[in-house]
Amino acid sequence: MTIPITSRVSVNDTDAYVAAGAAGFGLIRVASYMVRQHIAAGRLVRVLEDIEAPPEPISVLYPQSRHLSPAIRAFIDWCSEMIAKEAADW
Repeated sequence: MTIPITSRVSVNDTDAYVAAGAAGFGLIRVASYMVRQHIAAGRLVRVLEDIEAPPEPISVLYPQSRHLSPAIRAFIDWCSEMIAKEAADW
């Protein structure tokens, strides 16, 4: 069901969006890793727990070259580890 509403707060920053939710401005929809500490501290409460949004793809874009630099390879490996750790912790 779609219910049209008027917004009272508009932000263009994810941290401000989460802070608005924690301050009681209304419902927010964010990735779980962004609110894990807020939920643990009781500042936010998960609603609709039985509904999971489909996962969003994450891409790392870098210039195409014959050889991937060690710094780029290390960054991609680090990102992969962080994403896997967050998924396992949730």
